[in-house]
Amino acid sequence: MERGSVRRELEAAWQRRVSHAQARYREKAAIARLLMTGQLALPLSGRPDPDVAFALDQALRRESEALGEYRRVLTIFSELILHGTVPDEDP
Repeated sequence: MERGSVRRELEAAWQRRVSHAQARYREKAAIARLLMTGQLALPLSGRPDPDVAFALDQALRRESEALGEYRRVLTIFSELILHGTVPDEDP
């Protein structure tokens, strides 16, 4: 196989990984947004429901983790495209 075609395949594989990480981040962000908008209605006591607060905390943590992974994968892909840096890990 030609070196250029191997490079294109590697780039395509990392592009798919970037797309997957982006989709995962968007999904987690959407879940967090839904929970945040639903939390605006407080119970009669005026205090947030502990279950809702816990769910929101977990959703925000998952969103943050997904964003971190998206940034990591995007950085690897950018280095590959811009500088030809071959990643140490498989896509």
